[in-house]
Amino acid sequence: MDRGGSLAPDGLLGPLFFSDGVEAATVSHGTGSPEGALAANPGSIYTRRDSPDDATVLYWKTSGSGTTGWVAAASTTVTVREVTESGGLTAQDRVVLADATAGVVTLTLPLAAGNVGVVLTVKKIDVSINNVVIDGNGGETIDEGLGATITSQFESVTVCSDGTEWWIL
Repeated sequence: MDRGGSLAPDGLLGPLFFSDGVEAATVSHGTGSPEGALAANPGSIYTRRDSPDDATVLYWKTSGSGTTGWVAAASTTVTVREVTESGGLTAQDRVVLADATAGVVTLTLPLAAGNVGVVLTVKKIDVSINNVVIDGNGGETIDEGLGATITSQFESVTVCSDGTEWWIL
């Protein structure tokens, strides 16, 4: 009996079954984090690609029976981009090189919720006196404060989400 293997329109490949016919796990793909959005059994796998220019991120379901318990797998490559003006960061950003030559650059982190384990590094690459400011999203905090400021060339700040707020590493 064929229990899957063809790609369905909803991004579900599978499901996978135990030999007794009980559904064990699913393999699926889509955009955005599965945490808080995709219900699956532990052992399930999800691939995320938000746009054709983004790297594919692999998640696996480590615990829980609902929409929580998804963990992003480690990647051997990182996304690097350079910014010269204020704007929002994404959960796919890994290294952001900020050039504040033209003025202060304020970067807003993505929501911590749904991005457990996401690690982002922001580095100031110019010699100007203009700061690079990293802000939490909405009321979210960084080390229980309102943000982080980078003042010197080649200084960097690395943050990690615990799903509620961001922490400087």
